[in-house]
Amino acid sequence: MRVSKQISIEFPDDGGMIGRECPRCQGRFTVDRERYEDSGFRNLRCPYCGFIAELDRFMTGEQRGYAHSVQQGELYDLAEEMLEEALSDIGFESTGGIDFGGTPTESPQFSTETELVECGECGFCFGTEVGREGVCPVCR
Repeated sequence: MRVSKQISIEFPDDGGMIGRECPRCQGRFTVDRERYEDSGFRNLRCPYCGFIAELDRFMTGEQRGYAHSVQQGELYDLAEEMLEEALSDIGFESTGGIDFGGTPTESPQFSTETELVECGECGFCFGTEVGREGVCPVCR
């Protein structure tokens, strides 16, 4: 039996900015995710070293850990449901339910202080680490 479930995980802060970390130089920055997606950009560029990849390649370590925790929780829930259903099908009724012990994890907060920048070329808003210069992550 093959089961598939799509999970959407969002990380934006109160201002709609989402923290990113370059997998090459570990530089941290923020981007306006909604505007990024609405504009149809396919790739993101590190404002510090110029590394180019898809947006999800720039997840922070904390975000990856959280995503893994959410996936694990969903897997536990699915396994519990499937086991309860299988036991019910053979006439075994569980009064207490089945619990594999998954624990919820709080969404990570982006801990790097950034300065908001608006690109003079394309108008895209992004944040760079305080005191660190960077170029627009979307326009070439």
